[in-house]
Amino acid sequence: MRNLSMTRLGVGALGLLAPRMFARAFFGRGSAGRGTSVLVRAWAVREVALGLITMHEMESEEPSERVVQLNAAVDAADAVSAIIGWPAIPRRSRFATFLGGLGAAAVSGNFLRSSLRSTPTA
Repeated sequence: MRNLSMTRLGVGALGLLAPRMFARAFFGRGSAGRGTSVLVRAWAVREVALGLITMHEMESEEPSERVVQLNAAVDAADAVSAIIGWPAIPRRSRFATFLGGLGAAAVSGNFLRSSLRSTPTA
């Protein structure tokens, strides 16, 4: 979860600082307009916020399962959105967009599964 959080922070910071470059890299030259920059920055703020709150929770003695569940839900929604928008996503970005969301959701799900196993039952 720490690695996922650090990745979120890095990618989110890139999206905030260079939204047009980010949009161009993922969705092609025609997508790097001012409107897209607004959406990229909104997405980037989400990534930074999730990264920061998750890092904070990982430092506590009893990390919140809800924060990890939120990470999983957001990433699963990204994967579903990639499938829904498949025709509109450039071919070179389709699988990366889908697999990025699916992979991140799997990391959170695996963390939840392993933390539930290690939690003693009363």
